[in-house]
This record gives sequence, C-alpha cells and structure tokens, in this order.
Amino acid sequence: STDGVEWARHSQIGTGSTMDGPQELTSVSGQLIAAGWRDGTALVWVHEGEGVWTEVEVGAGVIDRLVFFGGNYIALGRSFFQPGPGQTPGDNHPMMWSSWDGYTWSETVGAGDFESIAWMRGLVVGPAGLLAIAIADDFPVNSISAVLTSTNGIDWVSNQPTGLDDYWQVARFTGNASGYAAHAYTDGGYDSPILVSSDGVNWRAIGSPDVPDGVLPNWGGISMLGDLIVVSGSIPVNDEYLPRVWAYRGAGLWDVLGTGDWYSEPGNALRMVSGNGRIVVRAQTGGPVQDPWAIFTFVPSSD
Repeated sequence: STDGVEWARHSQIGTGSTMDGPQELTSVSGQLIAAGWRDGTALVWVHEGEGVWTEVEVGAGVIDRLVFFGGNYIALGRSFFQPGPGQTPGDNHPMMWSSWDGYTWSETVGAGDFESIAWMRGLVVGPAGLLAIAIADDFPVNSISAVLTSTNGIDWVSNQPTGLDDYWQVARFTGNASGYAAHAYTDGGYDSPILVSSDGVNWRAIGSPDVPDGVLPNWGGISMLGDLIVVSGSIPVNDEYLPRVWAYRGAGLWDVLGTGDWYSEPGNALRMVSGNGRIVVRAQTGGPVQDPWAIFTFVPSSD
C-alpha cells in the first residue's frame, strides 16, 4: 500500500502452517527484509523482486525485532524460546546481529554478554540512538533492570533509568526524532500510564487514556507520529471488548482518534505503524471469537 487505504497482495514467505517464521518486516529504500526464526535458528528473508524471497540463516536463536540504523540492519533476538507454563527460562538471554546488506550477518551481542538480563524489550530508534529496555533474569517475575543505548548498534551502554521504579514492566514502547514513549504496567495492571522520555533514560508519566473506573483495558500498541502519541487497545463494555485508538493532546488530555462503526463492534486494536503523515492500525473486529482481521488508517488533523 502507498496510502494505507488501498491494499494489494504482495507475496508470501514460506508455506508452512507452523507459527515459526517471519515476525518483523522493514523496508529501506524499497528493499524489503523480514526476520524471525524456525526451529531455534534465527533467519531473515530478503525480497529479490517478483515475489521471490531468499532465506538467510543468521545464527542460533530467534529474532524478535529488526530495524535499520546507521547504515546497518540491526536484529534483536534471544538465545532461547519464551518458556511456557511450568518451564524455566534456561539459557534465555538477549542476542543481536548486524548486517550492511541483509545477507552477511555478524553477532554483536552474544548470549553471555548480558547474563543478568533475560530480555531486551523492544528495539527503537530515537534521539539517543538505539534504545532497548532490559528485563532482569528473575523468572517468573519480570522487572525493569536497565535501559540500554547504542549509537552504532554494536557497543551498548547500560543506564539506570529514573521514573521506572514503580513499574513492573514496560510492555510496549516506541521512538522517533521527537523522543520516546512507553506503556508501563504496575503489578496489578490497572495503573498503566503512558510514559515519555527525551533521552530514553529519564522518564515521566503523562497519564493514560480515560476509561471507566475499575475497567482493565486490553492495551494493544503505541506509536508516535511526530510528537503525537497514539495508543491502541480495547475496553470492556457489556461483556464485550470494543476497539479504541487514543491520541494524546497534551496537558493530560486524550481524544479517541477517528470515528466509525467499527468502534461499536467487538474487537481489539493492536499493533500500529506510522509514516507518511498517518497511523496504520492492525485490528480485529466484527466477531466475539473468530474476529476477522482488518487494517484501519488514521490521518490526524492539526487541531
């Protein structure tokens, strides 16, 4: 899609029915690269044109995030799959790889480089360069242990953050040239404010979208369009969850972004991407169980 409204099928990567496969997709000057894993091996897929993808083995592990920064592709992953119920995390530690062309990859962070960290939550680009939030290796309770920053994707500095002490976890965060924004959770989940930071280290809360008292929203994603912060999710109404997208207007004020019949249909607004002056939201809507997928595009107004 060139406008987020009209969509055409592009291509398919793989044919398997397994959940293993591409998890991320990035485009740099028209070059598409996807990243993910299969059977414990980190993989990328490079689009060669005409719907043809070349699979490239990166190394042992999995890839969760892929960004382009400083002339290189930077992949963030882990050395072990996410543990299920009754399992332990084992050798679950963050790993990173870099590549200038998408075909040749070098390991820049190994499983033993951050032994006290179980996860790096997300990977975004902002004023401080690359930013990841570290989760301590104290399974089964996650806790924020550090903010990691890098100006080249290879050398990382561990920073002790301020303003995050009261939160159990930063579930989602985003960044751009204007700064960073994050969605944090307290242990109970009801107090889930949006946090902002200009440097990725020092954070402050700006509140959260208005929801009825005692309601636990199902938060979806967070994105930024310039200095506009947008949050997606759903709220329970009469035993059904209804999708919502909120925009932060400053001074603690939030508006529901956009209008339409889909706001009154059961569903959930999930991950978002921004660009070309608009926000594109991946959502489910229209059914209580097998919700069909949908894409909604918002063009925020200046007022």
